[in-house]
Amino acid sequence: MQAEPEWLTLAEAADRVRIAEVDDEGSMLELRVANLGDLPLLLLDGEQLVGAKQNRILNMTVLAAAPSEVTIPVSCVERGRWGYRARHSAPSDFSLYAGFRAKKGAWMSRLLREGLPNG
Repeated sequence: MQAEPEWLTLAEAADRVRIAEVDDEGSMLELRVANLGDLPLLLLDGEQLVGAKQNRILNMTVLAAAPSEVTIPVSCVERGRWGYRARHSAPSDFSLYAGFRAKKGAWMSRLLREGLPNG
């Protein structure tokens, strides 16, 4: 018998997680995650988060301790919007497919080597 994982996915965490802009101005490259639950939270590379000032995709897999508040790296996925649709971001049913995640990973590696732009 296989043991249950001792962490929750974003979809499983539901109201035990809050995802918001890092501050009032926001950042195109980061969001703030508050894990309010009693289990670690597993955020998966490529998951889409909708709401806040811009829909975004997670740039890497992150395991957030419980309880904790962490800043996560993201990429914007909408063109022309930088305004609130909702105060918090929420998970969507969309996730990047493996080939595109690989391309995104190579792009992020290049940006890290060259220095991230201010955002």
